[in-house]
Amino acid sequence: MDKINVDDTNVNSILTCVVGIGNPLRGDDGAGAFVCRQLEEKNIAGLSVFISHQLDMGLAAELSRFDRVVFIDASLEESYFSFLPLSIDNKEVQPFSHQINMGVLAGLCRQLFNSHTAFYVCAIGARSFEIGEGLSDTTMQHALAAITQLEAWIKQPA
Repeated sequence: MDKINVDDTNVNSILTCVVGIGNPLRGDDGAGAFVCRQLEEKNIAGLSVFISHQLDMGLAAELSRFDRVVFIDASLEESYFSFLPLSIDNKEVQPFSHQINMGVLAGLCRQLFNSHTAFYVCAIGARSFEIGEGLSDTTMQHALAAITQLEAWIKQPA
């Protein structure tokens, strides 16, 4: 697992990590990675980016160092995009394209590292998970709208 580089150069900024989940070689499944790369290019103070094909319990130590973490993933259940606080009490598998529960990972951050990190989920509506690079036109529209909202949210003061 790669180490997440924490951008703590601005001591007044809130440390936020966006975690893009998905495989860019499976069409719309790459929406999380796409959103993260676009946000990274904006050089937002206090923002760190991590992209992975799937969540790994080993991320708990890294994620617990942030004030806020946003999991970004393609979702068959979402028709557009959503951005909501993550329910850490949820023990069920989330309706996303991966089977590792984000709530369990967030709970580990709290239990093992006494973290006060706030966790969120940005679900990007997606339909095509066939082999091939690039997002469908519809998912691209959803992802671009999510980028706009996430950028504004990340930049707003605490």
